[in-house]
Amino acid sequence: MLQRTLIILKPDAVKRGFVGKIISRFEEKGLKIVAMKMVQLDKKLWKSIMKSIRASLFLKAW
Repeated sequence: MLQRTLIILKPDAVKRGFVGKIISRFEEKGLKIVAMKMVQLDKKLWKSIMKSIRASLFLKAW
């Protein structure tokens, strides 16, 4: 079964130039980056993302 992971970086990580280092850590652990998109989240989009995360099976197990 294919698993997906959403990674959200804080704006200061982008400002400080850590994006490449962070992504490389995931790749070093054997994860494959298949898509990447840089967006600035507005409040509506953030709430939508958080709603779907809360509904995920992973969090229900906790």
